Amino acid sequence: MAGAQCCAPAFAEEIEHMQPASAQDLPFLRRSYSLSPDVYVCEFKTSYILLDCSTDRYFRFTGQQSDWFAEICGACECSSLSAAAVRFARRLLDMNLITHHQPEGPDLNRPIRPNPHTSLYDLSPCAEPLMHWRTMTAFLLAFAVATHVRRTSHLKQTLASARKWAAVAPSHCSKDYVLELTRRFHSFTPYVFTSHEACFFRSLVLLKFLSLMGISANWEFGVRPLPFSAHCWIEHDGIVLNDHLGHVSEYRKIMSV
Repeated sequence: MAGAQCCAPAFAEEIEHMQPASAQDLPFLRRSYSLSPDVYVCEFKTSYILLDCSTDRYFRFTGQQSDWFAEICGACECSSLSAAAVRFARRLLDMNLITHHQPEGPDLNRPIRPNPHTSLYDLSPCAEPLMHWRTMTAFLLAFAVATHVRRTSHLKQTLASARKWAAVAPSHCSKDYVLELTRRFHSFTPYVFTSHEACFFRSLVLLKFLSLMGISANWEFGVRPLPFSAHCWIEHDGIVLNDHLGHVSEYRKIMSV
């Protein structure tokens, strides 16, 4: 089991007591079952990884579990499922990872944004970032707000706060302006972040900072199966703002905020 907020390598939890196909291309649980509202999924060649934001946990389905989950995803009727898949579906229902599908309900197969095409670190700055009192004030306020959110909120509430920050910021800003402000942000980080600060908290602070400066950015979460690892980063218009493109390319996106 791995907390979703910890982006260091860790193992995803596998469903116990059950002996042992791209996610966007499947009619994901749209028939007999649906994903629960706070659950996100990513498909790999021989496994599935689920993120449950309500419990801050990752789950990995491999082997027979992966086969049963694929069977559940494509089932038009529960009666078409094998006995083993039915038992597995009941277990997932008990854990609130899936629900019985409601045709009139919202589409729970959330879209994932395309992969980024470059990184801030791959773009050469025209000059050293200029310091300004407004930038420093925004950075300190963002750090304080993010610290409070991290200490007092569960992952689900943290994501809700992040969506609100992005919603109040305008969506149209020049690329050069965004990159310049982000470079100013990074010039402050050595003084307040330790070398052990996780990508989750750094991304949270950057997201809040950009919203205070009038920029709406995207918070992307990714996973890789072997060895299991979870990661997150901030993007704007396809540009990774706080990591190298080569590093984030090791991960497949599971959730876009």
